Amino acid sequence: MLATGSLTEDQNLPAELVEWASSMRGAVDAVALASLTWNQAVERGRDEVATRSLEVVLRKYEGRVADAAQHAGEERERSYRPMRRYGVDGDGGRKRDPGPTRS
Repeated sequence: MLATGSLTEDQNLPAELVEWASSMRGAVDAVALASLTWNQAVERGRDEVATRSLEVVLRKYEGRVADAAQHAGEERERSYRPMRRYGVDGDGGRKRDPGPTRS
């Protein structure tokens, strides 16, 4: 969704996201991580990266959802679902309380 090339590699991602990911390596609380199942750990990581990715891209485009969606190769309307899911609003990518989640 956020890569600029055909492969999702560091050089195809926004520099701010790559820097954040680098800073997170080794920062995971091992005790908390050890209490999760594999699927829970993967989902937690995916959710954290997706949230940060949305924030970075929306900040890059100063909260303009249409521009962020175009960058991601998506229709603007399709961008709102992940924004709601991960609690990110269009106001410069600020985090908000996503409210109750559905299963």
